[in-house]
Amino acid sequence: MAANNFDAAITTYQKLIPLRPDDPNTRFNLGTALFNKARFQEAAASYREAIRLKPDFAHAHYNLGMSLLRLQDSSTAKTEFAEAHRLDPSLNPPIGSEKSARYMIENP
Repeated sequence: MAANNFDAAITTYQKLIPLRPDDPNTRFNLGTALFNKARFQEAAASYREAIRLKPDFAHAHYNLGMSLLRLQDSSTAKTEFAEAHRLDPSLNPPIGSEKSARYMIENP
C-alpha cells in the first residue's frame, strides 16, 4: 500500500469484500488502510471481522489492539495484545520496555 493511497486502498478492499467474503486478509488489509486514515472505529470492526474469519490471525489481534488503544480502550487492547503474543510470541505490546511488555502479557 503506497503511503498516500489509503483512500484508493479502502475503496478497492471494500469492493473486494463481496467477491471474497471469507478472506480474512481482505478484511485485515481494509483495517490497515482505515487505521492509516485514523478511522479507528472502522479499522477495529474490520480487524474483528478478520479474526472472526480466522481466529488465530495473530497480526489481526495485534492491530485490533492498536486500534483499541487509539479508541482509549486499553483494557480490551491489552487482551488483544496478549492473544497476539500467545499466537505469535514475536508480537509484543507496543510499549517502552521488554519488562513492561512481559507484565502486560503475564497479567491480563
